[in-house]
Amino acid sequence: MRNLLLSVCLLAMLSCSNGTTENSHSDLHTRFDSAWNSSSPEQIQRIRSGIASLSERNEFTLYCRAWVLSQKSEPAKALKTADSLVMGFPTFVRGWYLRANLRAENKDVEGALTDFDKAVKKDPQFFEAWMNRGAVHFSNQHPDLALKDFQSAQKLKPAHPDVFLNLANCWLALGQADSACVFLGKAEQAGNPKAIELKQRFCETSVK
Repeated sequence: MRNLLLSVCLLAMLSCSNGTTENSHSDLHTRFDSAWNSSSPEQIQRIRSGIASLSERNEFTLYCRAWVLSQKSEPAKALKTADSLVMGFPTFVRGWYLRANLRAENKDVEGALTDFDKAVKKDPQFFEAWMNRGAVHFSNQHPDLALKDFQSAQKLKPAHPDVFLNLANCWLALGQADSACVFLGKAEQAGNPKAIELKQRFCETSVK
């Protein structure tokens, strides 16, 4: 009877432990998403720093640790942590996105584009990945490739003011001022303040 009781207790403890782990992972996912969707730098910093300090090793803690290290200007450690993230959790698309951004910041254009390619292949609905890959293309004097990425981003968020501005910049770089002015007008109407100055410089009339 004593052995049977012990076995039952152990099973109950294991059951509770598994439930706690699942709930913890679910809670981390919720907290991680709240930071991802936040527009407040302070809130993002607070949430990600909290997740990064946890003892667990999963996709959320590794992402946040790499992000925090990057914020602390420790690029080598951030990249090493991001490497562990994508190797340990290859299906976590945001891991590839994070490493792509870190590589871009470290002037590793080829590596950044490779990771962005994987991110958009795994998740064609990944708006931020299309936008940031387009930004890398544009920064490296490939406005034609950037234009395609920003057009893909626009399909996902047709009225996003940053998309309009990026499309306008691409058309300007390609020498298509008329097309650029159309998107500058849309960017201004969508609330992007940078569009006003560009319109004054490149567009003779206000585009409605």
